[in-house]
Amino acid sequence: METKSISDLLETDEVLETKDIYFAAALHSLEYHFDSVDKTDLAHQQFKFIGKKLSDLEVQWINGTLIGNLSQFADSIRRMKSLIHSSD
Repeated sequence: METKSISDLLETDEVLETKDIYFAAALHSLEYHFDSVDKTDLAHQQFKFIGKKLSDLEVQWINGTLIGNLSQFADSIRRMKSLIHSSD
């Protein structure tokens, strides 16, 4: 049985929506839970993720300090593009 710390128990999942395909790919490559893509506005699809500390990752992305696996990032970009070009 996994033991969780008090801080883990107090943290709640955040919902983050972004129109930035590259940030969405970064979150996906870091294995954050991809929830959905909203394609109602064809010019600006919105990617939805759920997880802990997503706002912290957004700050790291903006500051250029987010670290991850570049091979996984490239694969995630392809997957995000596939999602926006697929028909429902």
